[in-house]
Amino acid sequence: MALAPVRSGQFRPDVKHAEKGGKDLGKLRELLGLLLAGGELPRSVQRPRQAVLSARRL
Repeated sequence: MALAPVRSGQFRPDVKHAEKGGKDLGKLRELLGLLLAGGELPRSVQRPRQAVLSARRL
């Protein structure tokens, strides 16, 4: 199932800022294409799981 893109008002300034910062926008286009086609993000760009912190008493 293909997704419909919804751009927030902040999307364009964020992309311009990334472009000025020398980021590779080809990667962004590739990932957006994957998501819009209904695919999943590759593991290399997924956020790592947060460590579970526990309160230990000494």
